[in-house]
Amino acid sequence: MNPFLILSGIGMMLVGIIPVLYWKAKKGLGIRFFAGGAFIWIMAIILKLVMDFTITGAINQWFLGETGIIGVLIFSGAIVGIRTGLLENGLQYLGVRKYRPLGNMNFGEGIAFGLGFGCFEAFSIGLINFITMASLIMFPGMIPAQAAEALKAPTIIALAPIIERVFVVLAHVFTSILVIYSIKSNRIIYFIYAFFYKTLLDGIIPYLTNGLNQTDPSSVFAVEIPVVIMGLIGLWGIQMLRKKFEKPEVDKKENGKRKILLVSCSVITVILISVVLFLLVPNPQNTQTPVTVEPDIASEIGEYSFFIGGQYAGFSSYNISELTTYNGKEAYILSEKAELNVDGSKQEIDGTLYLSASGLPLYYYSKIIVNGMENEIEVNFYDEKTVENVVKLGKETSLDLPANENAYIAANNMIGHWYILFRSIEMTEGKTYTVNIFSPNVAKFIPLMMKKTDLKEEIAVQGRKVNATKVIDSIGQTHYLSDDGRLLKIVQGGVEMILN
Repeated sequence: MNPFLILSGIGMMLVGIIPVLYWKAKKGLGIRFFAGGAFIWIMAIILKLVMDFTITGAINQWFLGETGIIGVLIFSGAIVGIRTGLLENGLQYLGVRKYRPLGNMNFGEGIAFGLGFGCFEAFSIGLINFITMASLIMFPGMIPAQAAEALKAPTIIALAPIIERVFVVLAHVFTSILVIYSIKSNRIIYFIYAFFYKTLLDGIIPYLTNGLNQTDPSSVFAVEIPVVIMGLIGLWGIQMLRKKFEKPEVDKKENGKRKILLVSCSVITVILISVVLFLLVPNPQNTQTPVTVEPDIASEIGEYSFFIGGQYAGFSSYNISELTTYNGKEAYILSEKAELNVDGSKQEIDGTLYLSASGLPLYYYSKIIVNGMENEIEVNFYDEKTVENVVKLGKETSLDLPANENAYIAANNMIGHWYILFRSIEMTEGKTYTVNIFSPNVAKFIPLMMKKTDLKEEIAVQGRKVNATKVIDSIGQTHYLSDDGRLLKIVQGGVEMILN
């Protein structure tokens, strides 16, 4: 991987710190204006996270099943834009209107309020990015092959998120000033301007990032052009509003209480509509569960080659025993091995997986050696709970998780696990399913959305041409299956895993 990509996180944190320190020193302002903006951002992000964890995912799954990826993009763009426009600006409006110390802000204090909102966001995103990249640099064994290509991106790409944050901060300051001026002038129209501006800014993100090649600088920087344009519009708007702040044109006819009620109702309406959609939209996890079968996989062997950016990077192989027993249950033993060389980092994995007759995990153990450093993962799948023990850099940790009797296993770079999954379920073309998987690398159960398309593609496998059916999933992978459901190939970004 390219360790200099960590500069993006550092840069974003600086974007979150420098403007605040500069404006505070220049204007001699107290911390309350910056803190007020940051507090409103925290409230808005909490509401959005609650919606994402409880509502948005289920609705996205339904749209994918009914309309395909285009429907999801349209819905995501609309809901993300409207949600951001109303929640962020709406909470600002209500907070400034109701909290008296913020209600009489002048232009400089309004800038501080907007910087508190936008810079706290930039710092938070940068901190998360920095911690993630530092963890991957320290523990390269955590990197799945599917993500390896993106992490080899040229250093210049680290500038893209920094540039984006600069102009997004300008956008946040602009909309904050619009909201404050809406209150000072008693004109709701300025709040509406802020709403439509931020709705457009966030609403275009799903369209811009769909299918983005994260290793191509021209593609990555092209995506930032609309954000830069919106930020420049915001900068121009800030200058225009400076003049208005000096002599606000107050509309004494408009009713302040009525406006508060209007904004409050708008925010509540967005939440209620989302809840109603969640209740009305069928949940694929309940209505479209794949049919499970007991695969006849005794004595099967297989090997997949990894190609990253078209270059051979290693292999992942498996060998399945005859049907035997494990703790009194019928079981297969899957012995697996993987070797990868990614950007100078060598990774070797030896694993053993005990599977039930229906392909579900009973016990998993793997030894992972990265550049001579050895780590171990052991997972026991009991009826009442799942227990994972990890030995990393000589330190052992244990974690107890709830049991999930219908979850398949999918460890990083172990392609045999995906082979078993597809042999163990039956899917109908055009239908979307939710398949539960357990990732031992992050010790987490994940509901994976999958759609078996009616798209056929001729691919080269084992020296011959084969017609394969595409299955797309919610983590960006495309799986190619033979007519009898065997996994032939997986593609994610610039990484291909092909059956030898």
